[in-house]
Order: sequence, then C-alpha cells, then structure tokens
Amino acid sequence: MSSLPNLDHDAIVRDFQSQLKSCTQKEACPRKENCMQKGACGRDYIRFAKLSEWLQSTTATSPHVNQVDRLLEAAYREQNAPALPISRSQICDENRCCLRVFCILLKMNAGHLVHLLRRRNIVDSKLPIDLFSLHNSFDQLKEDSFRIWGSTEAKTLADLFNEYQWAFCPVKFDLLQDEDYDKNHVIPIYHKEIINDKGLTASLWQIVVQEEFVGPSLREQTSHLKCPDPEDSSASCYIFALKSFKEGYCELFENERSAFQVLKQHGGLVRYLSEYSHLAFSCSQPKPGRILEEECTDDNKTTYNILLEYGEFDLEEYFVERLPPTNPNEIREFWTSLFAVADALKGIHTFENDRAGVRQEYYGWHADIKPANILSVQGNFKLADPGFARFEKSSERDKTIISGGTTSYGAPECYRRGTMAPVHRAIDIWSLGCVFSIAATWVVLGDKGIPMFEELRRQAIMKIRVHLYSHPGARPVELAKGDYFHDGQEVLEVVRLWHKYLGNVSRRTDTITAQVLDLVDTKMLCGKAAQRINAEELCNLLGYISDSSASTTEASLPENFTTALHEVDRIAISKPVASPSRWSRSEGGLSPSVGDRDGRKSKFLDLPLMKTAHRSQYQATRLHASTGSDSNQDVLSRSTVDMQAATTGQPSPSTFVAYQYGQVLPNSSYSGPSSRHILESSDPSAGLLSLQSMSSQTHSKGHSNQRKSEDVFQAHRALHRRQKSQTFLGKVLKRTPRDEFLIRYFVNRDIKFLVDNASTMAQFWDEAAMLLEVLTMKAKGLDPDGMDLSFTTGPVRIQNSNDERGFTEAMDNDDATPNDMTPTDMSASLGAILDAYLQDLRGKRLKGTRESKKRRSTNSGDNDRKLTVIVFTDGRWEGMDRKDQVDETIIDFSKALAKEVGNLQKRYVSIEFVQFGNDPDASHRLRHLDNDLKYAGVDDIVDTEPSRGDVYKMLLGSFVEEFDKKNDEPEDPSPISPGSGAAIHESPPRLFQPGVNQPWPQIHSPPPAELPSPGHCPC
Repeated sequence: MSSLPNLDHDAIVRDFQSQLKSCTQKEACPRKENCMQKGACGRDYIRFAKLSEWLQSTTATSPHVNQVDRLLEAAYREQNAPALPISRSQICDENRCCLRVFCILLKMNAGHLVHLLRRRNIVDSKLPIDLFSLHNSFDQLKEDSFRIWGSTEAKTLADLFNEYQWAFCPVKFDLLQDEDYDKNHVIPIYHKEIINDKGLTASLWQIVVQEEFVGPSLREQTSHLKCPDPEDSSASCYIFALKSFKEGYCELFENERSAFQVLKQHGGLVRYLSEYSHLAFSCSQPKPGRILEEECTDDNKTTYNILLEYGEFDLEEYFVERLPPTNPNEIREFWTSLFAVADALKGIHTFENDRAGVRQEYYGWHADIKPANILSVQGNFKLADPGFARFEKSSERDKTIISGGTTSYGAPECYRRGTMAPVHRAIDIWSLGCVFSIAATWVVLGDKGIPMFEELRRQAIMKIRVHLYSHPGARPVELAKGDYFHDGQEVLEVVRLWHKYLGNVSRRTDTITAQVLDLVDTKMLCGKAAQRINAEELCNLLGYISDSSASTTEASLPENFTTALHEVDRIAISKPVASPSRWSRSEGGLSPSVGDRDGRKSKFLDLPLMKTAHRSQYQATRLHASTGSDSNQDVLSRSTVDMQAATTGQPSPSTFVAYQYGQVLPNSSYSGPSSRHILESSDPSAGLLSLQSMSSQTHSKGHSNQRKSEDVFQAHRALHRRQKSQTFLGKVLKRTPRDEFLIRYFVNRDIKFLVDNASTMAQFWDEAAMLLEVLTMKAKGLDPDGMDLSFTTGPVRIQNSNDERGFTEAMDNDDATPNDMTPTDMSASLGAILDAYLQDLRGKRLKGTRESKKRRSTNSGDNDRKLTVIVFTDGRWEGMDRKDQVDETIIDFSKALAKEVGNLQKRYVSIEFVQFGNDPDASHRLRHLDNDLKYAGVDDIVDTEPSRGDVYKMLLGSFVEEFDKKNDEPEDPSPISPGSGAAIHESPPRLFQPGVNQPWPQIHSPPPAELPSPGHCPC
C-alpha cells in the first residue's frame, strides 16, 4: 500500500504477537494440586472478540489505517506488485470473512497465503475444518500456486493450520445445544471448581465462562447468572453448574437429561440449559506432540455433560448460611418461597405431553425430594435433581417401581428391604413433609436445632431396633440404623412430639410455622399413602396459609431503624465462619482448636455478620413501595469494591464477584462451607428413568437420488413377496433378481460381513440372523465373487458365496452362537480383515509392477477391487480394556491405504457398523467413529446405523456420501413405564452429618438403652 511508507514490518508482527498473547486464555485445570503440569495443563484458546477489536482499531498515526492494513502490508512485504492480492474489506467481509484464517496464518508465519485460502472458500464460517479436507485443499493450492506457496510441504502447513485453528474456534455454549465434541475441540471454561464429586459416576462443577463464548439465546435466558470478569474490567462472565458423567455411565446421563427435557416447562425446577459430550485425554502423562486437555481426565475418556442453572446454595447450606427470619413478613416470605417447591411437585405429578398434536396425560414421581435437592436461585427455591424420576401414562396406572432416593426422607412404603413393590406418587408428599419439618426446625431454633432433631430420630430408631432384638417377629419390617422419620410403617412418635415442642417455643410473631406443622402431621406424614394429601390440594392449602398470614401486622418501628437493619443485612457476607470441624490447615499451623479457650473466644469475637433470611427481599419491597424507586436494583448495582469490603481480608484475583443478593463467590483458599451447590444423583446401580425408544428410521428429505427408507421387517416382506412372484424358470435356476437401485453404487466392490458373537449379543441373535438374511438377499449379485462372512470369535467362515441360506445356517452353527464366556476384541477382529485386504492389495500391485511399467505410473487403484465391511455389533466390546483401539486400527489402516492408492479415491474401503440394542456408551462410541475420524486426517470411511434402521443405509452409508449424511433425527423424549430397578440407595452424606460437617450441640437426653454384647445384636 502506497499509503503505508517506511513501515517496520517486524514491529507490526511483534505488535500482533503481543496482542495475541494478551487475548490467549488457558482453560482452568480443576485439579491443580495433583496436576503434573502445576495447573498449566489446559489448552489455550483465543478471546477472538477482544482480538478483533484491536485488529479493526485504527493506528495512532493515521485514522484511516487500521491494524489489518498494517498486518497485510507486513504479510505481503516480499511481493513487489503495486497492489495487494487481497484487501482489508475482503478479509472483513461479512459474508466471507477470513479474519480468523488470517490470524492463524500469521501465527504460522504464512499470512501471504490468505488470498489463496479465501479463493478455496477456507473462511471463518467453515472453521474448524477437518484434517483430511485440509490436506486435500492445501495439496491443490500448492499445485495451483507453487510460486507463491514456496518450498514448504503442503502437508506440513495443513498440519500446522489444523493444530492452531482449534484455539481460534473454541466451543460456544448456547441454549438447548446438543453436541458431540472430539478431543480437538476446546471447551472454554475460564474457572472450574468442584461442588460435588460422585466418584465413579459423575461430578458437579461450578464453571465460569466468558461472555463471548455464551450464545445470545443462553445470555438472554441466564442474565441473572452474569458477573464481572475480575481480570478484565470491560468484560463479563457467566456462572453455570456443569454435571459431568464419566464414561461408562452414559445411561445415567441419558435418563437425567431426558427427565429435564420432559419437565423443562415447569418453572419450579432448576433449568436445564444444554448438553454436550467431549472426548478428552489426561494431563498427567502427556503424549509427545499432543495438545493437553483442560481437565485432568483419563486417557481418551468421554464425559457426558449437562449445563444447568447455577444455584447459590441448596437448602441445607441455606440453613447454615442464613439466620432464621424473625418478623412476621420475613417468616411469610421464607415459607411462601419454600411453598413453590410444592407447586413444582404438582407439575411433576400430573402433566400433559404434546407430540405431533396428540396430547397425553402423564403421572410423574420425583422420588428424591430432600433439602440437598432444593436450591436457592435468585432468592427463590427450586426443585433439582430429577435423576430418579419416573413417568407413567395416566391411563395405565398410578403406581410404579422406584429404585433410588434417600432413605432419610423416604416414605415407609419405600423402606421395604429386599422388595421392589410399586409405589404411589404420595411418596413425594411424605418427603416434602420431612423437608417442611426440617425447615420449621430451622425457623424456630436455627441451624443448631437440626442436628438435635436428627439425633432424636436416630435414638428413636435405635430403641426400636433394641426392642426388635428382644422381641423377634414383633414387627413385620426390620429396621436398619438411620435417621428416617418413620418406624417402617408409621411416623415416629418423636417426630410428632418434636413438632409440638417447636410450636411451644416458636416466636409469638410466627403465625405460619405452627400451621405448616399441623398440615405436615395430619396430611403429609401419614403411614398409609392413601391418607396423604395430593399435590394439587396441598398447593391450595399452602396458598391459604400464605394468604391468611399476609394480614398479620408487626409492631410499628421507625423508618430509619428498619432502613438500618436493611443496610446491616446488605453488607453481611453470604457465608458464616467455618465451624471448627471444617477449619483447614493454615500457613502458621492448625487453626485454634475447640479446646483452646482463647482461640474459641477470638473466633467468637471475629464472627462476621450473617444475613437474615428474606430480610433483603422484604425490606427492598417495602422501600420500593414507600419511595417508588427500585431498591433491589440499587443492591444489584453496588460496586465490586463495596461487596469485597464486606468480607474479611482481601480476595484473591481469582475471586468472582456477583451482584445478586450480595453473593460473593469463593476463591480456592476458602475453607468454609460451600455455597456452590446444585444437583445430586445417587448410586449408579439404582434404576433409571425409562423413556420410550424412538423409531430409528432415517429421513430422506433433501436427497433426490434416494429411495424411501426400508427397515428389516419391510425389506423381509418385500423380498419374500418378490420370491413368490418369481417366474417358474427363475425358481428352477434359483435366480434372484438384483436390486436395481443398489447396482448403481456397487461397482467393483467386495462385501464382507463381520458378526460380533460376544455373549452380550445373545439377546439379539435371532434379530441379527434375520437381518443378515435380508442384507445378503438384497446384496445378492452385487459382489460377483460372492460375499464373505466371519465372526469375532470362533472358526466359522463363509467365503465367496451368494447363497443366503449358507449365511443363515452359519448363524445357527454352535461354534458361532454366543456363549456366556465370549468377549469381543473388535480391534483385533476388524484389524484382521483390514490387514488381509492391505496385504492382498500390495501383493497384486507388486505382481502388476513386475508385469507392466504402465501400472507403475498409475497409482489410482482403478483396477483394484474396493471393499465394504458390514459389522453387526452391540458396540460394547467387553474384551477390550481400551475401546479407542478401534479408532487407532482404522486410522492406521486408512493412512497405510492412502499410501497405496492415494487420497484421490474417497472411501476406497468403507466400514458400516450396524448396532444392536441401544447401550448409550456404545451408541456414543459408534457415533464418534462415524463423525470424528476425519479430524485425525483420514477419510470418512465409517458409518453407523441401528439394526432396525434403513437397510439401504446399512449397505450404502459407509461409501455413498448422500446416504452417510442421512442421519437419524432424534424425537422429543416421551416418558413411559420404567423397567425394573435396584433397591433404594442412599445419596452422599448430607450437610448435617454429625462428626463430619459441624460440631454437635449439647443434647440433654436420656442415655440410649443398653445393647446386647457385640456380635449378638444386629445393631
């Protein structure tokens, strides 16, 4: 550009590199303490919105020249032409923008190639591009523009472009997205902190995502989760909860996400936002040349993730972190907010589902209502964790089998050791009654009363157990240790007495709690399910209690005094001081022990202010009514400095500050009780939400060359009708007409069937035999040499046959039929077929080379027979420790094949996986093989189809692109009857577990009855 004389090109490039570094963010490592990389294991990603602002900013010397102009001049400095081959307006063109592509090339020191890539339509909207396509595009570019390209190998540049592009294209979270990401995709999680670790099954995280990586729909729906970015005063972040299920527990994930989707219209539930799966690898033992993942996970493990609305704390934590309400209006505000959980339950117990215009009424069971599953979201209580939910059509039955939940809050009918009896929806009413009982205890006595109540129940259960030991057979239900509210049949007498005690000591200004306890005693904690109130009637009574209390008046207090109370509550921190049992080791040694009198006194004097439940909401409403201003908005607009001043000590730079309700998110050094809680699921062996299996027929919309889909049953009938209508001569000669549609595609191609005969396939064996018969009849004559059949284990083989009866007989052979001891190593079985093909191909080529020089100059493989392998499998492959070895087998084969025949022949060899059953982990594994191998730089040679899908796709999907793209479109989930499940399993320890979470208050009660000697009592 003539307008940019005497530029220092090296300085321009250094400016870009400096800005790029400042816009580079590293994914947060959630396990810094145990990380081999000291927390630096996360992959880099670029905050491109911030970088783009700089790129399009003008320079200090000229208001008409921006940074893109300068970088173009520097990139093309070796070019002597009077004009550049591409302009700033073209790079920043809205329709074909290639600003990201330009930045990637600049990082590669190849910015002068941007105009060539743009001509090949390698633009920002196409990113990320799979490695296989990049290799082909760069090969062609070098061939067309060798002079400009230079001496660098096209493959080298394509590999480098692929390595760098992922940082410029991190995943973007958006509302209701459902994506599968391979290990190349960068998940831009800025901050990640564990909330709850389920060990083998799932983990719950608090995550923070910068605003530019949150889509517009998600931003709109979660504006209350927005907070300032502590490291960039001009930017914002969003706080979410992320529930991650580990590989092998996809079924748990599917059930929970299905429950959320079924119930997503109910406002009283924590909101489901989106979901994704991600294939990741470990940071602890990095492999050479590998980019490290953001999370310290196992090698090549897939996580299944649900993005959820973030709750400030659950009800258990709320009781610890808030002082009980004191005046009538605060008490009413608290109870009214908690009553919303009953309204959410009403929406679960009876709802309508609309599918294709047909409305069907369903009954639902939440099955795990407890304080830990009730969250405070923006000051409102919401019901969470529908992982054990069940649904039944209302026209069918009003009971179902529940195989999950928490025994402490479970109804008596759920406590049937060793039985799986169906239960009524009233089990949720009982559980909610227990929650109300705990809440009433807190309102009257504060959080110290909750463990007292728990201990009373434990002692009552212990007394019953001692009595049962002395009088065997006295009761039909055997009791284990616990703190539940019943004796196996009826509510514990100590529970009713406790409620009476609460009524005697409650504040005179509290007119609600006694009414709630009366409702709990008479309508909710009833031994027989039929005696309990239903959810709709419960909501009506709770509404009456709330409305009747609204007329209660409190003693008049001066306006300045109530305003002062509000101000004290505003500056109070959201967390109490850590209890002695939770204090962690500090730099100066252990924190003062409980036995240290001076230490106790010091801690008492240093206790921070605590918020009072619902004071800020009530007082803000009161002030708004009196002044006409939005006082709550004033609270939300307080500065970060004001909020931090309310805490003790200076927060670290990683502390995230949110304005909602004075919330201060903790830094990693805080050792007090967590305020980042959302959902819990229980034991993985528990039963799961059963949803109706959807039709797996594919859709042919948009493919004019395709015929109507045909499943195995339709194809079987059509083939047998065709046989019946065959001419007499055809029957005599045993000639079956070839499928004219398939003939178009099968040219010079062999067909090999590989059948998984592991023990897990036994339940599908008859279906597999029928499908094999159909496919061999369909494919008859398409492979002139005849088709082949082999099994993953055993000696049974068929070669070069077009007789479908031989294939059917092979399936009935005792040496092929699955037995109980047969596992599958799919990598070995499939690899044997692929290796044999490759050796045969090389042998033929070597022979041909000796015979003809012409053959040496042609490496297209036109005269070689192509291959399609059709694999019958359930995808479980229990004979393999590492399931991803199948990926490696296919990738290694594809690269070896490319050396033989070149990359010009797409899908020279193809593999079709036909899946039997619907194991979620297996489905995900096969879908990954179908969609993600191209990112490893090999051709897309794999397709997958369910066994009851389209038979034409089974035959053509692996090598005919229009059939490969003909993927199933999932329908909306529809709840139906569940299958059988396991017995009730306990959720993780609750907040008030004695000896773990907080010190026990002194309980003045009679000593427990003397127990028999050890070894003789079931206690």
